[in-house]
Amino acid sequence: MAKNAPVKAHIKEFHRKSDKVKKMLDTTGVEHTEAYLKGAEVLKGEDGQIDYELLEDVVNQDKMLDKMMDHYLAGVVKELGLSGKPKDTLDQDILLKKYRGITRESLKSDLRSTKSGYTLKAHEGQRDKLIENQQKELIPLTFDHFDRGKGHLDDIVKAIGHSGSINVDSIEEGNAAQWLDEHRQAGEIRLVSISDRYLTASGKAKKKALKSKYKG
Repeated sequence: MAKNAPVKAHIKEFHRKSDKVKKMLDTTGVEHTEAYLKGAEVLKGEDGQIDYELLEDVVNQDKMLDKMMDHYLAGVVKELGLSGKPKDTLDQDILLKKYRGITRESLKSDLRSTKSGYTLKAHEGQRDKLIENQQKELIPLTFDHFDRGKGHLDDIVKAIGHSGSINVDSIEEGNAAQWLDEHRQAGEIRLVSISDRYLTASGKAKKKALKSKYKG
């Protein structure tokens, strides 16, 4: 696509959605770590050092749980511009499940089962799994407006510079979204990185020629 060519509306919308999802996932990652650090204040001994053995006591587990939940809720309330956290605990859990991937009961269960094993490392392992699940749910929403029938996939193939080389009938909306994102990040999509199953006869020939050139 020419550098100064206007960007199609559906491509702009994809980038807008992608940016929004990325910010949400990045925020979730940071908020999970900060929530633990807030809760870990309960685990500091008289010398100011962290003592995970304190989590063997249910009382300390509950104190940590309260601090973490307060942090999670404050973050979501701020993001959504709410006047305050919901009074009803169910409403609180609904918000947290949607925006942080957790509920009070799920966090309480983790603390009860692992006790002193619920270290920062263990918590961030759980965080990474939660973010992975959120990605699986949210990423498809960034391209759910693509319409093959309206030529959107053709526009995308053209936008990444491979019109005529990619067989549009062989790709799915997810392929197009991935290439758009990679093109935005790297500035190009190398033809040699695209699987032959997505290429036209012309595309395969170009790819073969490029590979020979690189080898030489």
